[in-house]
Amino acid sequence: MRIRKIDYASARDRSTRLIGLDRSRNAKRSTMRFTLGLMTGMLLALPAGASAQDHGAGEAAGGPSTATYEIDPHAVPVPFGPGEHLEYRLSLGPFGVGLGSMSIDTVESVQGSPAYRFHWTIRGSALFGAARIDDDYRSWMDTRSLMTRRYIKDVKQNDYVRRKHYEMYPEELTWDLVGEDDSGDLASALPLDEISFVYYLRTLDLRVGQSLSLTRYFKADGNPVRLDVLRRDTRETEAGAFSTIVVRPVIPGANLFDEGDDAEIHLSDDENRYVVYMKSETGVLGLAVALELMSATPGQRIHGESTRSALGSGEPPEGSLR
Repeated sequence: MRIRKIDYASARDRSTRLIGLDRSRNAKRSTMRFTLGLMTGMLLALPAGASAQDHGAGEAAGGPSTATYEIDPHAVPVPFGPGEHLEYRLSLGPFGVGLGSMSIDTVESVQGSPAYRFHWTIRGSALFGAARIDDDYRSWMDTRSLMTRRYIKDVKQNDYVRRKHYEMYPEELTWDLVGEDDSGDLASALPLDEISFVYYLRTLDLRVGQSLSLTRYFKADGNPVRLDVLRRDTRETEAGAFSTIVVRPVIPGANLFDEGDDAEIHLSDDENRYVVYMKSETGVLGLAVALELMSATPGQRIHGESTRSALGSGEPPEGSLR
């Protein structure tokens, strides 16, 4: 089995400067699309006036790495690692309409810093093929500060094709939309996108009754996001039975996860913190949109500390601010 070596030393100084730094700016409440928005869009009408634009094929999708990684003592202790692969069933109410996956393909250098490469896929169809989806989302999260450095989404819904590639420069507090004349200021020195937000949620020591306010989304109009820890539960899935911690994301004023919406994310109450189940009642035709875990392959932890001890500390991991 080959050993993959990452140039950790080159990233040490810049990551350390960000530890304890939070320059989050005041942001108006607006319509951040959170994770389940990716699935809901599958069965909604296409955007008005949308045209079929192909911005080119994405990078090679690859897959979860089978390499063995060296321990990085500077990596933040987290309950996941490269090689993790989770498979899901996508449903609309009682109807199965497709499949999804959440993978951590590898650890690679981005802007000179080691980063997890997250990879989500969503495939399915409904209404006898009248609504189709073939979406691909990738996010690169710095292993030492748990912030996004790159975010790419390839959306293919019927004849609507769209690709967006964001490069984020936390040291300069700016982001750039590659291939388009668009850039802006980061709303946080430790930015997150929709995908990395879910992995960050997995690192938190969640306790029933908590309500967390997060200003970590990379665009200002997506902040703040509130997370309410509702209860403990048990979920029976194709992957087995899981004790879970149930979290409700709340985005005031948004169409999805607004106040009163019965949205939930179920995380396994163990050292893995798998996303076992996600749903939003703001679905289609009055039916909830949901993802349910079918199978789980654990990844390799690249840090040297116990994840359980980090989760039990009552604080977010060192180097990642709320």
